[in-house]
Amino acid sequence: MIPMEKKALILFLICIFSVVVFASQSGGEVVAIPQAYDLRNVDGNCYITPVKSQCVPHQPWNCVGLCWAFSSLASFESSLLKQGIASDPYSPEANLSPWHLGCHIGFNHPNYEFNDTLVGDPPVPISYQLDSTMQFGWGGSALFTIDFLSSGRGLVLEVDAPLPLERMETREVLLPPDRDLPAHYMLRKGLVYAREDFDGDREYMNTIKRAVMEYGALASPMYLGAPDLPGQSGMSFWRDDGYSDYYCDLEELTNQLVHLVTIAGWDDMKRIDGAPGDGAWLIKDSLGRQLHDGGYFWISYYDTVFLKGDSYAVSLVADRNEGYADSRYRSSEHTLSFPIGGSSMYESDGSYEGNRSSSFCVSFISLEDGLLKSVGLIAANRNEHVVLKVFESWDDELCEPSGEVLSEDFILEERGYHLIDLARPVEVFEGQEFVIVVSFRFNPDAQGGPLVYVTDEDGSSIMAKTFLASFSDDLDRPLWTDYREIRENSAFFLQAIMQDE
Repeated sequence: MIPMEKKALILFLICIFSVVVFASQSGGEVVAIPQAYDLRNVDGNCYITPVKSQCVPHQPWNCVGLCWAFSSLASFESSLLKQGIASDPYSPEANLSPWHLGCHIGFNHPNYEFNDTLVGDPPVPISYQLDSTMQFGWGGSALFTIDFLSSGRGLVLEVDAPLPLERMETREVLLPPDRDLPAHYMLRKGLVYAREDFDGDREYMNTIKRAVMEYGALASPMYLGAPDLPGQSGMSFWRDDGYSDYYCDLEELTNQLVHLVTIAGWDDMKRIDGAPGDGAWLIKDSLGRQLHDGGYFWISYYDTVFLKGDSYAVSLVADRNEGYADSRYRSSEHTLSFPIGGSSMYESDGSYEGNRSSSFCVSFISLEDGLLKSVGLIAANRNEHVVLKVFESWDDELCEPSGEVLSEDFILEERGYHLIDLARPVEVFEGQEFVIVVSFRFNPDAQGGPLVYVTDEDGSSIMAKTFLASFSDDLDRPLWTDYREIRENSAFFLQAIMQDE
């Protein structure tokens, strides 16, 4: 018989092991990942906004297809709360408008007229999800939201542009909100955690968990078929009558990324019927509080689609827009190429041939006197070591940047958009050409080229000249080639943000 003191010691060691085994090293500090985590209650604080709905109450089929906008804004709102930019999850300042974002994003095809085409079993109207051709609708990606915010546009409060649920219920033509409503906040980071970047599920899951703990909620896609909606027949992957436990076990559906939801926490001990093991993600949906458990449900760690295969999760890290000028110098109006392809990731070029850095530069013309405060760029791979330099001008004779005024380097640990404040502002003058050079040092773990570019089929969104560096053993300096000569109607993506006086 084990003495009580030894029993207590064993229990203590088990508890310690359950925390330490999932610990990670971050910035020199051990960050323990708890067995369970819920953004609705973190030491008495709530870091997630209330459940919203893209559909008419008790009519989940009567909706707009804006799950991507609801989930990505839920991530941004959670970041506002995590950082203390907003303190009350119910306040107007913490709740943003998916309706305004979905209507004015520019990549999708909003459908404002009710479509009474019947689908499903039993048949229900397709409603506002697709137009009469059944080809175009509201669909999108969290990367659309990153693109919208990185262009310098802010977000509109939900109170200023609410979803017109009353008109949807009566099947009226919907009216888009005014494009130029007051905008708020800006994007500091739009981080993309791609499953392909990680060796195993455990490493990937722990990275997602740390991101939730550091930044707040994340947006990520899951599989959701028509039979998974209430009242529809067919094979459903809900494991309970209350639509609160979900587990898809079909391997052939692995890359069917259909419905974007919001990761709000986890529980390593949560049991989902049919799953081969314990553990589940806590999910905030966008179908209203009347569905699931107040709008929340659990999805098994062992689901064959969620955070598997080609899947990804996105964290939108918010910031105040104080001290930054509204106007931005951009090589391209967008971060994504036109037309939008099937991939949700960015297009990239460049290589690390001969273990060399891969570099590009952008030439901007200053429209007024001012101070260059920040640059915005996209990392196509994890753990990129970036060297950034600012030059006074472009030497047309030598075809290279001239007059270096600033050089600094930094590590971008995750894929996605990063707004980097310079160590010191750089003075520029009206009419002056200034050049920014970006070099990515050799990265043995890169999944692809490090230089993110944008192609526009008619070239209308390309706003500056960009150049690709090439190297030769015969020369002690790079050769710079106008990227449009290599890839028509294309530019490497870079922003230059000025200080607000």
